[in-house]
Amino acid sequence: MTDQERESLRAAVESLHGCKANFKSADTCQAPGKDPTAAREVATFALDGHPTAPLAYAWFDWTERRRHHRVVLHSGGITSAQVALLGFRLFHTGDTEPDRGAG
Repeated sequence: MTDQERESLRAAVESLHGCKANFKSADTCQAPGKDPTAAREVATFALDGHPTAPLAYAWFDWTERRRHHRVVLHSGGITSAQVALLGFRLFHTGDTEPDRGAG
């Protein structure tokens, strides 16, 4: 993950959740299925000032040649970057643009 990509994801996390985000790490995670193009590099950010979540997980998806920011908070059953990606994909199964206008 490049510095520019990390900064773009950090800005998205801060904008969406109204708190400071500090990059911690990035992990390559596999989305459901065996398609190697379903793998995503998921960044983990420590949150400062969020009322309920200590971390956020963020990555990019592409639809119709457009890049979308995806952000999932560490809360409830979301306990890792891998679980965040899997949960997002399972929740949005069948959608072509899961968060149209929100990312």
